[in-house]
Amino acid sequence: MTKTSDENARNEKGEPFFKTQRLSYHLLTHKHDEDLHKTLNAKESCEALSLFFWPLDQKQITNFCDIALSVHQKDNGLVLLAYLDDQPAGHLGLWNEPESVQIGYWVTPGFHGQGFASEMVQGGLEIARLHFKATKAWATTANDNISSQKVLQKNGFIKTESKLVPCEDGTLRPSKVFTRSLVDV
Repeated sequence: MTKTSDENARNEKGEPFFKTQRLSYHLLTHKHDEDLHKTLNAKESCEALSLFFWPLDQKQITNFCDIALSVHQKDNGLVLLAYLDDQPAGHLGLWNEPESVQIGYWVTPGFHGQGFASEMVQGGLEIARLHFKATKAWATTANDNISSQKVLQKNGFIKTESKLVPCEDGTLRPSKVFTRSLVDV
C-alpha cells in the first residue's frame, strides 16, 4: 500500500503524545522547525509572547527547539505543537514546578476564534493533573491580551496578581497572573 503525503507527514512527526477533541499534540523537536515557524509567523503573535520578538528568525526557532529538548530530557515539562489535520494549529507548553504547572499556549494565525486555545488549555490541565500530579495550574498573559484572559477565565482560572514578565528583547511586559486549583477536578 502506498502512503499518501499526509501519512508521510504524520510519520515524520511521530505518534502524538496525546489528543483532545480536535487536536493531536506532538513533542516539539527540531524536525518541527518549519511547523513552529508557521505558528508564529505574524508580528502580532510574536508581540503577544514574551519568548519571541519580531521579525522571527531561524535562530529563535532553533533556540526554542533546543529549550524544548532540554525540558523533555529533564522531564520538568512538555513543549508540544498542536495539529489539526496535520496543520500546525498552535503550541501548548507545560512547565512543572513543585505542586504546580505553568501553562503557556498560542494559536496559529488563521486558527483564531475557533475555540482551539480553550481546547489546548483544557488538555493542558488534564496533563498537569495526571502526568505531573500538580495541584495547581497558573499562566501569565499580557495586560492587553483580553482574548487570552477570557480563555483562562472560561477554563476556571482567576486573576491573582499583576507582575512584570521579562521578554527576550530585555524589556519587561506588564502582565496578569491567573491561577486555578486542580484538586477535585
